[in-house]
Amino acid sequence: MILEPLIPQFRSRPYFAQSLLPPFLVPGPGCPPLWFLIMGPFFCRCPPALLLSWAPSGLHVASGHGKWRFLEWLHAWSGACGHLLWHDSLSQRLVVLRCLSAGLPGVPTCVTPSAVFPHRGMFAGGLKEMEQEEVLIHGVSYNAMCQILHFIYTSELELSLSNVQETLVAACQLQIPEIIHFCCDFLTPWVDEDNILDVYRLAELFDLSRLTEQLDAYILKNFVAFSRTDKYRQLPLEKVYALLSSNRLEVSCETEVYEGALLYHYSLEQVQANRLPLHEPPKLLETVRFPLMEAEVLQRLHDKLDPSPLRDTVADALMYHRNESLQPSLQGPRTELRSDFQCVVGFGGIHSTPSTVLSDQAKYLNPLLGEWKHFTASLAPRMSNQGIAVLNNFVYLIGGDNNVQGFRAESRCWRYDPRHNRWFQIQSLQQEHADLCVCVVGKYIYAVAGRDYHNDLSAVERYDPATNSWAYVAPLKREVYAHAGATLQGKMYITCGRRGEDYLKETHCYDPGSDTWRPLADGPVRRAWHGMATLLDKLYVVGGSNNDAGYRRDVHQVSDVPFPSSCGWRGRNCQVGLLPFSRLFCGAALGSLQS
Repeated sequence: MILEPLIPQFRSRPYFAQSLLPPFLVPGPGCPPLWFLIMGPFFCRCPPALLLSWAPSGLHVASGHGKWRFLEWLHAWSGACGHLLWHDSLSQRLVVLRCLSAGLPGVPTCVTPSAVFPHRGMFAGGLKEMEQEEVLIHGVSYNAMCQILHFIYTSELELSLSNVQETLVAACQLQIPEIIHFCCDFLTPWVDEDNILDVYRLAELFDLSRLTEQLDAYILKNFVAFSRTDKYRQLPLEKVYALLSSNRLEVSCETEVYEGALLYHYSLEQVQANRLPLHEPPKLLETVRFPLMEAEVLQRLHDKLDPSPLRDTVADALMYHRNESLQPSLQGPRTELRSDFQCVVGFGGIHSTPSTVLSDQAKYLNPLLGEWKHFTASLAPRMSNQGIAVLNNFVYLIGGDNNVQGFRAESRCWRYDPRHNRWFQIQSLQQEHADLCVCVVGKYIYAVAGRDYHNDLSAVERYDPATNSWAYVAPLKREVYAHAGATLQGKMYITCGRRGEDYLKETHCYDPGSDTWRPLADGPVRRAWHGMATLLDKLYVVGGSNNDAGYRRDVHQVSDVPFPSSCGWRGRNCQVGLLPFSRLFCGAALGSLQS
């Protein structure tokens, strides 16, 4: 067999200490100069189980001394090996690949089965390479070709600063996306302000969108420091414009974006001395979201500017701050937070021990860390059992109670602005509502029923952020409190709750277009103080409690109703699951979880 004479030489020193190939297939110091023999017939006769037993268990990256080793699943190689395993006539033919690189023109060669070669399209489709025993590979170095062939057979790729560029060039020319991704991932940690322009040019030359995204991420994360370097000014204007328009731009305040936009056109000394001719504002200032700047900063800037379009823009931003009650209706691209970070937030509540105390705490669930974190805001309200809603990225707390000294329902309402981390008291409800349900439909907020601790309520009020006012709309047919609600397809649905001492399983639908309520089929179980949410055209009802057993107990059943459905809940038993723990006075929300 042709491999037999080489077995002792290949065993002398493995190419990788962790190589998954048999030792006699790993080239060593005894290998003939400039030749790397990989013989297809051997693999043709290997059973598939043996081939798979050599595959790594997954992607693994080990770094040290400036080198990374990548291990990849053999999914790409197995596609090529399909020819090897099932088409012996093709795999038996050995092809000499002559690498014509600038360093050693016409000399380096590799021998490989045609079916294994990554750019195997040249051996099919009637191309001349189908009949050639020797194929010239232009622009690919011998070392890079050896790296690629080694990766094909072992799924291992060792990269260093000395070989990453030639490996990337070869992978792009031979169209091997796995190696391209590895090279991009290898380059990213080495990027700094001195070489980033060179890496950008490399990404543009080979149309490497993945690498471009990683370079953009570097600037977005380090924008404040990078904007004070000479390399920043050498970036194309279109690139800087796109970066400054991004929601992922990491700045502590919008003033840093304003200064960064100016630093592209003026020196740091000019910006700090405020010696800037801004009667014709630079184009990059279009990316600055002036309403997100503090009012005091805007006022100082406005006073320094001569009459100009920029001064008018700053004046509009000042007007936004002065009309605080109308801010939700003044939202647009310039008032959008610079963040793609979405989280669950919780406000207020009541501590039952050691004494009954209302809380003004606010917490958010960090989805990256999986932890609850505190955040503080001025003028935070102290409320419990309130309704909560989000509209135009403002949080609204509606009604509730203040039961520290006796039972007292609330009519006051509050709005939290994450743009400036501040609370603002909006117009109060027309009557007190506790244990109510709050939903957003279109551009309005609806406060549905509840109780005032004297009477159960059927009244429904609608809040208009454009006028900061509440108005009554069609009431429910009967009173209800401790119910839950959700919005689906432009309509509002409420479920269950209590009426007097009775637990309910009613379902009602409100159509804002006709200002009417209509009853739907009852749910499968009575409950109150539960949660409700919408997902994939279904309503889900979660948790709560009832007294079906003769005493108050928790409900673990989760129920759903498809939309649209006048007949309501799916049969007598629409249970989709059970909660693992009791949930009383619970809420429900939707979010994305990392798989």
